[in-house]
Amino acid sequence: MSATLNQDDIKLLKSVFATKDDLVAMEKRQDAKYVTKNDLSTMEKRVDSKLVAMEKRQDAKYATKDDLKQFATRVEIKQMIEGSENSIILAVTSVEIELRGKIKRLEDAVGISAAN
Repeated sequence: MSATLNQDDIKLLKSVFATKDDLVAMEKRQDAKYVTKNDLSTMEKRVDSKLVAMEKRQDAKYATKDDLKQFATRVEIKQMIEGSENSIILAVTSVEIELRGKIKRLEDAVGISAAN
C-alpha cells in the first residue's frame, strides 16, 4: 500500500506543522516581544538624560560648597559689624561710667550737685 494523502490529511498536517511562512510570521511576532541592543541603548540614553535633568533640578534646590562659603563670609562680616557695634556700645558705656565717676568726685570736692 502506498501512502496517499487526501485534502483532509493535508489540512490536518498543516495545522500540526508550521510552514516556512508561518515560521517567518512567528519570528516577527517574537521579535516584537523582545528589545534589541539598539532599543536598550536608546532607552539608556533617554533614562540618562532624564536623570541628568533631575539632578540639575535637585542641585538647584540645595546649596553647593561655594554657596556655603559665600554665605559663611556674609555671616562673618555681619558678625564683625555686630561685634564692632557691640564694642562701640561697650566703649561708650565705659566712657560714660568713667565720666559719671569724675563728675561725682567733682561734686563731692566742690559740694555742689551737677544737676543744678
